[in-house]
Amino acid sequence: MEGEKVQRQELNVKLTVRQGGLEIAVEAPVDKLLSGLDSVVELFKRASESFSATVGVAEEGEYPSIKPSRSTTDNLQALFNTPWGQTPRSLSEVSKALEVNGVPDSPSNVTVYLKRLVAKGFLRRILKEGKYYYYRVPESG
Repeated sequence: MEGEKVQRQELNVKLTVRQGGLEIAVEAPVDKLLSGLDSVVELFKRASESFSATVGVAEEGEYPSIKPSRSTTDNLQALFNTPWGQTPRSLSEVSKALEVNGVPDSPSNVTVYLKRLVAKGFLRRILKEGKYYYYRVPESG
């Protein structure tokens, strides 16, 4: 039993906590990490508050706010119906916009729906530096 306790005290672990764009990693022996877990939680909470007041708001402010739907097609159409959608957007930008609006989806799934919207004529896409960019042309009228 005593040998187990010594081994546990010496066992180093790495704890990584991620939320949004913030990531905090702590490496320590198990016992120290367990006894200091409340401190790690407090650190993460304070860092989140500090960074969201500066960096996070600007990052999220770059993306349009939509009324989320269960339909990926509806969510994409809502995004591209905003002024944001009139500028060519990469798959990663589209995925991030969905994530910011609380409707994350896998890049492969988003690609399928973007291609369908291109085929329907709702979106256009251009190939630039080996990547596709999608955008909506405003309707004249």
